[in-house]
Amino acid sequence: MLVVDRDACVLYELYDARRSADGSWHAGSGAVFDLRSNQLRPDGWTSADAAGLPILPGLVRYDEVAAGEVDHAIRVTARTTQAAHLWPARHHAGSANADLPPMGLRLRLKASVDISGFPAPMQVVLRAMQRHGLVVADNGSSWYFSGVPDERWNNDVLHTLDVLQGSDFEAVDTSSLMVAPDSGRVGSAVPVADLGRYVDAVYRDFLGRAPDAAGRAHWVAQLQQGLPRSTFTAAIARSPEWTGAVVTTLYTGAFDRPPDAAGLAYWRQRVQAGTRVADVATSFFGSPESFTRAGTTPEGFVDRLYTRILGRPADAAGRAFWADRIRPGTPLFVLAADLYQSKESRNRRVRDLYAELLDRGPDAAGLTYWAGALLDLDDLVLAADLAASDEYLRRAQRA
Repeated sequence: MLVVDRDACVLYELYDARRSADGSWHAGSGAVFDLRSNQLRPDGWTSADAAGLPILPGLVRYDEVAAGEVDHAIRVTARTTQAAHLWPARHHAGSANADLPPMGLRLRLKASVDISGFPAPMQVVLRAMQRHGLVVADNGSSWYFSGVPDERWNNDVLHTLDVLQGSDFEAVDTSSLMVAPDSGRVGSAVPVADLGRYVDAVYRDFLGRAPDAAGRAHWVAQLQQGLPRSTFTAAIARSPEWTGAVVTTLYTGAFDRPPDAAGLAYWRQRVQAGTRVADVATSFFGSPESFTRAGTTPEGFVDRLYTRILGRPADAAGRAFWADRIRPGTPLFVLAADLYQSKESRNRRVRDLYAELLDRGPDAAGLTYWAGALLDLDDLVLAADLAASDEYLRRAQRA
């Protein structure tokens, strides 16, 4: 049984959890993981997995497959294992046979394995096996990897992976990634020169400039020491410089003018504090000033918002529908919110960010996933996630 306390960022995992007739719960063992820490369990300690590692991070989730990328290693079991464990594993439960895999062993699907003939969702999983690999975490069925239960999984598609053989994988020595024996934090396997080009690309795409020498050196060193790329891109996406640029773009789109100093400072602070870009856009486009700049007629206002938000003129039916609603007093922001968070607008924003950051349009699965996520997710999070992807890292090396 796995339980996540989202507020406290704590993961609880129970082995052999059972509910008794009186309603109480019992388990063979339990483990608690602080999700804000890289600290491993004491060496020699088990968990709900024999390797002493958390189960949850190694599970494949339907939503990440639908989004087109599984950005982590995958938990795998073996029928019998060696009486030894490798970092980051903390425990073993095997026999004294050096021919068997130890707990913590990283296995990688060989690059020579052709995955093009597999169904698209399984290609996403197989790419993760080639890039991030599998980690031997427990005794069990041979080559058995797990996913988060989800009724959307297609078992027939999942079983197309049954054709894989052990010979399709290779063992990888990950000891060079270890920062400290009792920490799960990893150093970067990416060469320093490549990290420098990556930092350059993020600065260029987000801030429109090259990094200053001190900033470049800082971020390259942090990434080299194991800072997740997503932490770096999130910091840039929430920086005063980029949030200011986002606010300025929205001001210009809604009002045909740059923001005044006080307005820029106020809205930039709001975005940095977590106000979604969609909510700021709704405030701007649905304001009295926006209505005035449209000529103060409902039809003109509708036309202006369609053009500015959707990039096209309003169709006759849409113009008539919204004008008739605004005329008797429907708040202006209602139209702004409806258009900005419409499927058409969300699709457009996803396509724009893919083009800007990855130099391509989204695949169908990625478009569906991210457009749906933007109903709740901030646009800044999507931008940061795309810039943290392996694809963006590879693109940065070609720039």
